[in-house]
Amino acid sequence: ISPTDSNLPTVQEQPVLQNASLQGIVKIFDAYMCNAIRRVNVDGESKAAISMIFPGWGGLVDCLMSLDVCEWGIAQLSMALFNAKVEWTEHILHVVLENGMKLTTESSEVTLKGVEDKVINKVFGSEIYHAIAECAMRRREMAEGRDLPCLLFPLTVIFIDSDITSLPIYHLAPAHNHLDTVLIDIIKIYCQVERLCIESLMTV
Repeated sequence: ISPTDSNLPTVQEQPVLQNASLQGIVKIFDAYMCNAIRRVNVDGESKAAISMIFPGWGGLVDCLMSLDVCEWGIAQLSMALFNAKVEWTEHILHVVLENGMKLTTESSEVTLKGVEDKVINKVFGSEIYHAIAECAMRRREMAEGRDLPCLLFPLTVIFIDSDITSLPIYHLAPAHNHLDTVLIDIIKIYCQVERLCIESLMTV
């Protein structure tokens, strides 16, 4: 999803929840994902660096979830989701795709799109998979003949002294300029799992 998509409201119109409980994330993600999500200290308590944004009702997206994932977990996730090899040499990002094509960029961000349903289920679990499958955006993709969900995977490395204001609007800068952290934005909607995610994942 593009931050400039006309279907999405502005940030001021979107309620935001940040920093999930460690007890809550184990009900949603497997052990690897739980460990890969960066920890933050909130009033002396360790939390998971997760943000949830709730656009206005009636649009294509009911909720956006952003995970701040440690850099060591990105290589395995990019391979699992896109069969793409990702590595950094100093500030240079190298992405080797399945067909052998290699992208090398000094930019802080590269976005990969399109993940098979079975891969989403395997990597992020059944709750995330079914939520994506039920969202209006996914139904529109299917109607348009697009088989792969448009799951966004921005490989955004937040280096010290980076310009947070230049990042896409939906990152909301949860990395707080930490070195060696990467943001992953996941299209996350709530239908049958809305109550579970809000009550067990977030402390409100």
